[in-house]
Amino acid sequence: MSSDARTVASPRKLILHIGSDKAGSTALQMHLAANRDLLSRQGVYLPKIGGAGVTGHHGALLQDFNAESIADLVSEIDERPLDDIVLMSWEGIHILGEEPLQRLRSVFEGCSFHIIFYIREQADVIQSGYLQQVKSQEKSALSIFADIDQSPANRDYYQTLKKFERIFDGCTSDVVLYHRENFPEKNIVYDFFQRLTGAIDFREVTTYKSEINTSLSLQDVYALAQMEDLHPELLQDDNRGLKSRVIDLLLSGNVVTPRDLPAQFLDREQVERIRAFFRQSNLSLVREYGVDATLLSGQRPVWRDEAHAAPGDVADLDFCTQELDNVLKLARTPYMDKDSRARYDIP
Repeated sequence: MSSDARTVASPRKLILHIGSDKAGSTALQMHLAANRDLLSRQGVYLPKIGGAGVTGHHGALLQDFNAESIADLVSEIDERPLDDIVLMSWEGIHILGEEPLQRLRSVFEGCSFHIIFYIREQADVIQSGYLQQVKSQEKSALSIFADIDQSPANRDYYQTLKKFERIFDGCTSDVVLYHRENFPEKNIVYDFFQRLTGAIDFREVTTYKSEINTSLSLQDVYALAQMEDLHPELLQDDNRGLKSRVIDLLLSGNVVTPRDLPAQFLDREQVERIRAFFRQSNLSLVREYGVDATLLSGQRPVWRDEAHAAPGDVADLDFCTQELDNVLKLARTPYMDKDSRARYDIP
């Protein structure tokens, strides 16, 4: 046991999975929770505090990292053998400021540190991240096109890593470009578990076959935008539950007629501007951290093609009003009959 309730017994090794968001974090954390016992047998311990035993992540803990939660974390970890590797995961870790990171660092005084950081090309992840904000109801549907930040500081991965190196002195890092083709059996979970344990029998890993944390498509966002215009009550805070149900129905993929819309909403000029802004930083990632050089290539087209106009006003959208009214009607129905559920593929 440590002599100080604010510091774990050392020496230990702490692995921090710091994200980023939209780079497989939700899938990794679901599999961490499902495979805690397997990882524990491999000498990797995921603390349960803050609900992480169920969620697989430490977001709740680190967003309220006070004296009481620190003491609980230390107590839990000190019950484990000293040669156990401690793993903490939350995609929000990479955007934490220096003060909360210093607080976390002090809890593990005398320990060694390793960072695992999955990243996506900035022009790609910026678009995916904004669509995710619509899903989480942080923004109205069309507002994402009005206030998008095309050079956010949290997407400068090189400076993020330098911040961690300053605070977690002597830390080592795995910086991995999120690209399924590069993962064992095209599975990021297998890649992650290999990095945690050195070697693991994939046949022992409990896996989920369905997609996890599916993002809204651009079609879904357009449909939601038109619904918000037709039914302003969806924008009211006391209707968040209703809007959440609308979003779930859109994600089912069976409630509006498919449209020929691209996966991205930025044009090529905007994408090239983002790439130019981060080019020097990304070059440093390739040189210093061995990141896959395709991060720099700019060959992947992550912009909308010229056949599609820029996102416009709701008046320009052509979803059938009756179709959208039916979606809202379904969302307002607390209990649907079996035939309705089957029609829209809703569990």
